[in-house]
Amino acid sequence: MGDVEAVTKDADGNATELLIEVEDSDPDRYVTIPIDGLTVTTRGNDTDLSSEMTMEDIGSLPDAQIQ
Repeated sequence: MGDVEAVTKDADGNATELLIEVEDSDPDRYVTIPIDGLTVTTRGNDTDLSSEMTMEDIGSLPDAQIQ
């Protein structure tokens, strides 16, 4: 998918969305994806998040509003 650039949290401090830089986008493109539905995989010191979204799904998301 891409690299996580930021995490959006609600008023209670719970993560709700990830701001990601879409992989191989030129110029850089950013979208947000909901935390719900992500799978966490830990391998040693690395933690990966995966989604059932395809790159086509991600490509169809609107550009994120970066402040």
